[in-house]
Parts: sequence; C-alpha cells; structure tokens
Amino acid sequence: MKYLVIFLATLSLAWGQEIHCHCVTAVTVEDGAELIHGLPFTEVVDCSNFEECELRCSEEFTELTNGGDLDFVLDNGKVVGQVACDNLAKEGYQDLEPSEVYMYSSICHGPWLYNGFKSQQKLCCEGGQYTPC
Repeated sequence: MKYLVIFLATLSLAWGQEIHCHCVTAVTVEDGAELIHGLPFTEVVDCSNFEECELRCSEEFTELTNGGDLDFVLDNGKVVGQVACDNLAKEGYQDLEPSEVYMYSSICHGPWLYNGFKSQQKLCCEGGQYTPC
C-alpha cells in the first residue's frame, strides 16, 4: 500500500508538470545575476524541445529590443534601457556600472541557459535613471 501511495504521488506530480518555455533578461551583479525582465511564458510540446524554446526567446528579445538596442523606443514611449533601470531600481539596484544585458531561457523549470543574445550597448543606471555608459 505504501508503494502505491508513493507511485500515485509521483504520477500526480509528473502529470501536473508545467510544460512551458520561460525567457528572461538579466545582468550580472555582485551577488550573482539580477532579473531585468521576464517575458510571458509559452507552452511547448514537451520538455526536450529546448531548441524551440531558445528560438522563441531569441525572436522575442530581437523583436522587443530591436536586436538588443537599449536606446530603442518602445510603443509606450519608454526607452528599453530605462525600463531595465526601472526594474533594477525596484530590486534595490539604483546604480549599475556598465553591464551587458543577457537573454536566458529555461524549459520546464530546468536550468537557465544563456542563449547567445545580449544587448548592443552596456547598461548603466545612475539613481535609477538610464544613462549612456
């Protein structure tokens, strides 16, 4: 009976596993990496399809930032770099020395992997404001 309960618990965990692709941008800070922006997750066919997830993240990053341009003006009138500094300021990072913004992807809550995409310029924030480096 004990083994049946363990088996059913394991089966229910596997059945409820999210099959999602997650994409984030992050910078390296003294304590490790700090998330700048998380894109909405998308569903994928299965957890072994990392290439599809990585491609989706790369396409989103390219489209949203005009190829990683921190000076790109978004539809809402904000500059990509300022959005990044705003998000970092919310996490307590008002000032940021020149840092590249990297794109990471993860599938099915697996490890975050760098997909080769980064910002065209380095990101600098002074007092929560985006400034040229």
